[in-house]
Amino acid sequence: MIPKDQFVYGQAVLNGERLLINISSIRFGSHILPVSLSVYDLDGLEGIYIPGSISREVAKQSGDQAIQSLGISSLDP
Repeated sequence: MIPKDQFVYGQAVLNGERLLINISSIRFGSHILPVSLSVYDLDGLEGIYIPGSISREVAKQSGDQAIQSLGISSLDP
């Protein structure tokens, strides 16, 4: 038995508006226990719901930064 209020770490993947978290092992004391756990949100679906598309926002910001770093002065008017 693992006591409550212990930290558990997992691998997170962003999939649309859901953050999918899978836990493959838990470290407790000097032991590593193999598990196969997934995180579910309160709506009963796998993954944590994140409103708004974070991946779209990141792509938009990355595109903005790439355009700003192009250096318009190198273009011939």
